Amino acid sequence: MKKYVLILMIFPFVMSSCGLFSKSGSSNKKILKELDKYPNIKGYKKSALPNSKIFLKEVFVGKEMLVDCNYHSIQGKFDKKEKNKKSFYIFNSNGDVASTMMACPNGKKEKKFVYSEALFLSISNRFEKNKLDVIYAPSDFEVKFRLWRLERLKSFLKENKKIDEDSRKYLTYYPSKIENYKREVIHLPKIETDYGQEYKVEVILHFTDPVAPAEYTLSSQLAEKTIEGMGFSYYVFSFKNKGEKSNLFLDYNSNLPIVIFIPKNMKLEYRIWSTDRIYRNSITKK
Repeated sequence: MKKYVLILMIFPFVMSSCGLFSKSGSSNKKILKELDKYPNIKGYKKSALPNSKIFLKEVFVGKEMLVDCNYHSIQGKFDKKEKNKKSFYIFNSNGDVASTMMACPNGKKEKKFVYSEALFLSISNRFEKNKLDVIYAPSDFEVKFRLWRLERLKSFLKENKKIDEDSRKYLTYYPSKIENYKREVIHLPKIETDYGQEYKVEVILHFTDPVAPAEYTLSSQLAEKTIEGMGFSYYVFSFKNKGEKSNLFLDYNSNLPIVIFIPKNMKLEYRIWSTDRIYRNSITKK
């Protein structure tokens, strides 16, 4: 399946609950009260995540299931909606579960929390006050989230300097050029010290023209392509793909280069994000 994006993301740290939810419960009561202002939808429960001016939020919907040794994921889609001047997301799913097909030696099954694909919610605008990110999920599902912190890129690259030779070697398998496009390549350094964290990378595109055509910024995206026989992905900016801007978060992988073809009047930047791997519970009202 191909994914389309305008902003790409690739992203470790010890992090507390960051004050998003008050241990005293007083803040939670205010959030539940605010949730009452959102419409009730039959068959769904609503969950809230307070906005943060520091952390990016990665949201999942899922539930405990009896599964074997394979990787499993809930199939579904987050759709953004608006009603009574309230914006929110609905996770629509028929309950299907996808899994890898490895042979499990003992055939043993155990209870595990099975997650959906992630929805990334941006950092709050500094002028927004008491705004919630609200997620509707089917009644038998739960909403969980992780927090991502922006790394200081110069410090990160100073601490992690060595580029993996595999990244340079594998670059030879990628297309070298596409007509009317320029090729941008990012070689990520090896992580020198493993703090038990997880990283992603955000690649941001900007038009160099003083005023970019509106149809480019609103409907143009990056199309994911695959190198046949290798399975490596690269991205091509498209003027034809229509849809809202979206973010794609790529796992940090220093073994492979990030290859992106963009118009000559665009420039590329990237940022590193990290998470402590902790899955946090949202505040839910049934």
